[in-house]
Amino acid sequence: MRNMANTAKLLLASLTVGTILACGGSGGGGGGQTGASKLNYTNPTSGDYRLEATSGTGTGTVTLALKGPSNVRARGANFGFTADSAKAKFLNQGGNNYAANGSVFDLGNAPRIFKAVLDGSSVKVSMGQKGNSVGAKSLDGTIATVQLQIQSNAQAGAVSLSALPATVLLENGTEQAVTVSVGTLEAQ
Repeated sequence: MRNMANTAKLLLASLTVGTILACGGSGGGGGGQTGASKLNYTNPTSGDYRLEATSGTGTGTVTLALKGPSNVRARGANFGFTADSAKAKFLNQGGNNYAANGSVFDLGNAPRIFKAVLDGSSVKVSMGQKGNSVGAKSLDGTIATVQLQIQSNAQAGAVSLSALPATVLLENGTEQAVTVSVGTLEAQ
């Protein structure tokens, strides 16, 4: 009988310890990933064309700028980005455009050659200067910006963010494929 009492006490103690460990141990409930409220972006470390944070990293909305090299002169660009839409979404920046012109291109008066559309979880941008009256510009600066906002139900962890195929319209009128370097995005 004494052996059964000791066994029952040992079993009860094991169940209690097991329950505490399964619940995270400190009364906070289940372990695993938790909800996130902000995005943190780390800039790429290399590349002629780079997507860099300009503001908002560590908040709910981050602004990212496409930057280019100083040794290339161009009249336009086509590019895009895809993000994990379960964790972050691209924001409309006015006029049904999901990107904004930066400081590099002079798009002139309306109608402008600029369109940035949302296609599922991707934003696709096409922009250019009109005609030959405006000289080609050095791409050393902000070509365009996009904004990403954390989704209300996002779980903490890495957020997939990648560049789509990109091209620039060079000074001589030819189109050149370019590679855009993207940093890392994390929901926290």
